[in-house]
Amino acid sequence: MANSVEAREATLKTLGFSRVNEGEHLDAWTIFWGADIELEEQPIWKQWLDALKPHRRNIALTDAAAAVGILGDPDFPDRASCTFLSTPWTSTLSRTKGRILVTEDYKRLESQALDYSRTTDCSNVVIAGQSGSGRTYLSYYILAHALSRRQNMVFFTGKSAVVFSPLGVFSSDRLDLDSVTLDDFNDAIDGHALALVDVAKDNYEFGPPSTLFFSIRVYPPSSRWYEQWIERYRPATTVLDALPALRILSAAALHVDIAATRTSLQQLLTCIRIAGLNLRFCLSLDPSTLRGDLRDYIASLSTVRLSEMAARARFSPHSTEIARQDDGPDIFLLRREIITFEACLPTIASRHILSEIGSFHGFPGLSALEDMEVVKRCPDGFSESKQWLFEHRCHMLLMSGTSDNPSRFTLSQCFPPGAPRRKGALKAAHICPSRNLNAFNPRTSSSFDTDVYHYIDILVDGTLHAIVHARPDVRSSRKITPASDSTLREQRRKLRPRDGDRASRAVGPTRRSRLTAARRFLIFLQIVFGSSPQFTDDGMERIDRIIQSDADAEYFFVFITAPDYVLDLSVIPLPWLNRVKWYQLSVTMAAEGDHIA
Repeated sequence: MANSVEAREATLKTLGFSRVNEGEHLDAWTIFWGADIELEEQPIWKQWLDALKPHRRNIALTDAAAAVGILGDPDFPDRASCTFLSTPWTSTLSRTKGRILVTEDYKRLESQALDYSRTTDCSNVVIAGQSGSGRTYLSYYILAHALSRRQNMVFFTGKSAVVFSPLGVFSSDRLDLDSVTLDDFNDAIDGHALALVDVAKDNYEFGPPSTLFFSIRVYPPSSRWYEQWIERYRPATTVLDALPALRILSAAALHVDIAATRTSLQQLLTCIRIAGLNLRFCLSLDPSTLRGDLRDYIASLSTVRLSEMAARARFSPHSTEIARQDDGPDIFLLRREIITFEACLPTIASRHILSEIGSFHGFPGLSALEDMEVVKRCPDGFSESKQWLFEHRCHMLLMSGTSDNPSRFTLSQCFPPGAPRRKGALKAAHICPSRNLNAFNPRTSSSFDTDVYHYIDILVDGTLHAIVHARPDVRSSRKITPASDSTLREQRRKLRPRDGDRASRAVGPTRRSRLTAARRFLIFLQIVFGSSPQFTDDGMERIDRIIQSDADAEYFFVFITAPDYVLDLSVIPLPWLNRVKWYQLSVTMAAEGDHIA
């Protein structure tokens, strides 16, 4: 038996492999080969759970958590613990000291890869994973399970090919096998091997020939080399989906550089809001760098380029035409969808990204994204992209003013059931003059300013999207033609006041004109997307506090909708029927003269 082992090891040496006598791979083989996989649980830190309880001192944190969907997740907080696998790959997976977050998606993909390896009509499977999605961690999770099943593996890391077999662990900086030497290799490791490729960005081509092994390749869909490889070999395709925000929150407990502090929690929630559901960027806890990087990248794109990217943002195993090629945060988030096969569906990564696109490229830049498949088709579970895009296109039109194309806007007063039919003084011109955009927190007070469009940056719910201030018309907007000199002299003679009237005229403006000039309109805007308007108790409390802070103003609530949208006014809370006047502003997105610049 010893001679047999020595002979087999000699064969591997002849083929270019040397035995690994120490290190993480050998430790992993020792721990996992033929052993049961044992998972552990890490609860969300108590400090963070306490910080997300509904206390007044936690408002900033609870608002941030609600804005990214954590507080609305049915698993929060009772089923929000983190399941993980401890491994000896502590230097490779250094951010977690070798601990691998185990998600339902990891379990699904590992099981699918195993099933494909056992079929005769499939020779390769690829797993698409966007940069920062946990692709490398998935590779090591699949490897640990393969070792547990005593499955011979050739693991390609981008730098070396590592063989795991009953003999132990062997390594080579290349794989120099062909159809002849493959039989010798299989005899040496006592059976066939599966190939697992953790595709390295700087070495896409490192891996086995497609005909030597059944291969599982975890690759970035931005790789042009793999785009061609997939087109040529037609492997089975699967997708590593983005984690929900709650799982990103729980995953933070595994990271050695993240502390259980309120500051870290605030940074994490802000990163999720800025970059979207990208695990790496969210766990960077560096929102200022993310914001600046995204801003620079978006500024570098033209409206024409955005239009080209949107046209190519289609359901596909690869995204080479739209993916950001450097290591910065992307404007697109690749999600898993199944039509006739499983592949990536590009979505808009975050609401914040559309705000930045609007700031740099305006309404044309936002409109360029309409051609994305996720916006056109709006499949179940992926409505946010279309919703966010509609919202921000409305914001851009409303703050840009009505002068260029007043036909875009149609304002009508609404009378909910049970509300008095009091005519209001609001006009479309009060809502839509040109204004400056300002991010606004509705929990804080703001001075009356008709030149500012107060955009709700941290959107806790759909009750309120923006606030604008206006004053009623003090003078007629009718254009006056200058009179001739003779006409003016005649008018002055006829209108010269009597002596008794001069004293009263010197007093100043009338009470009516003073009241008109002092009137203030506060206008709450809700952009309606979906079946009906949205109202939450918390949202109405925020509006109530704004009203209480300026009880002398006149208040209007305006629903911003697409044309021909029929509002369900029965959802308006009864106590609010008489507190504001209700309006609907229909907005036409496409207007004469629109074009992509």
